[in-house]
Amino acid sequence: MPSPVIFLHIPKTGGITLQSVINAQYPAERVYSIGADINADIRRLRALPEAERHRLQVVQGHMSFGLHQFLAPGARYVTILRDPVARALSDYYYVTGTPGHPLHPAVRGMRLADYLDSGLTGQLSNGQTRLLSGDHLNGDPGIPGTAPMTADDLERAKANLRTHFAVAGMQEEFETTLCLMARVLGWRLRHYTRRNVGPRSGRPAVREDDILLIRERNALDLELYDFARSTFAEHVRNQGTGLQLERWRLRIAQRAWRWRATLGRWAAGGPGPGA
Repeated sequence: MPSPVIFLHIPKTGGITLQSVINAQYPAERVYSIGADINADIRRLRALPEAERHRLQVVQGHMSFGLHQFLAPGARYVTILRDPVARALSDYYYVTGTPGHPLHPAVRGMRLADYLDSGLTGQLSNGQTRLLSGDHLNGDPGIPGTAPMTADDLERAKANLRTHFAVAGMQEEFETTLCLMARVLGWRLRHYTRRNVGPRSGRPAVREDDILLIRERNALDLELYDFARSTFAEHVRNQGTGLQLERWRLRIAQRAWRWRATLGRWAAGGPGPGA
């Protein structure tokens, strides 16, 4: 059986879309997904009998680095990173614009600066460094802690990316990331559907000093992102022109799939081509 794959899902990086791609690659009974009750789901995974854990081919969801120690030997991670400023803004827009979000009642009407300082989530202050460094609550591997991140945590995150990650992709280059993961992990890509896309209208205004505050709160993430982006670019170059051809094939397949879906809606009496 192939080595297990752990998808460390950093929030607001396109991970729900990637999960749908992953789910199409593996038998459902071999996939363990960490859902909304993150801490309980992680503890439930760790408590499974060893034989059951070692049968898993995929573990995916929001988590901190470190759950590979509970799976069969040779487990490899994948993840997607995102520009820290864009990720923080996306999170803010999503929480304020989604009434069903658990934090929405507390954040509704809150300015971005107040949200950053609210302590409601640790993901807005070096959250990518936190998850990739393996920071966790004492005795709770996989469950992120709350202590401020340091330069040592940044170095651990970089070391983990170098040694444990089959692919660390970029949200801004999502299709290339998918094709690279497919090459490295032996996936068959047909098409994908973008999921959990945040609202585009009615967004609260963001000021220049808000952007500066995001950068200040995420100084380690900015350095980590630059490191990961450089590593990703090198990984892509090493694949040669074949990877770019696969990206174009995926893009063409996406367009054909969307066109067929549009024709299907048109035939059913919905909006047709060009609507």
